[in-house]
Amino acid sequence: MVDVALQPANAEQKKNFVDLMYGEKDLRNKFSKQLTLKEKECTENHVAFCYPCAKIDFDDEFRKALLEITRNPLSKEERESKKRTFELDLPELEEYSKPSYFDLVNTEVRREVSVIDGIKVPRPAYMEYNYKCKKRKHGITVQIPWHEHLEKEKGKTKNG
Repeated sequence: MVDVALQPANAEQKKNFVDLMYGEKDLRNKFSKQLTLKEKECTENHVAFCYPCAKIDFDDEFRKALLEITRNPLSKEERESKKRTFELDLPELEEYSKPSYFDLVNTEVRREVSVIDGIKVPRPAYMEYNYKCKKRKHGITVQIPWHEHLEKEKGKTKNG
């Protein structure tokens, strides 16, 4: 058995050292922020968005890029600048919210109980749309408040 002592790198060791982890964390954080903002936008607009597919696709592309980085040696310029650029082949986040990305499974009226004159009366609260993404069959539910659903339906009948 061999004992290995882990210690911080000294100046001589750091001379040819390129830190890939800082760039990885920075890129992942940047993508996570964009992904969260897009999910928030879709939720506010009551539009289906497949967050899991977007995250999986990013992780797959990121792993491929890291694998290529480890396989290819650094050029002189990359060693001097301590930076290496690579491209990720990712679709735009809008792709994960297009209606063509989903199959509608079912719709359901969700009710809540209101008390009127001491009597419990069920009334519609929101319309629930259940989707499955076509790529990986993730289940996505979109809830639209009842009054917004009615306005949407009125708009369809006037335009349709």
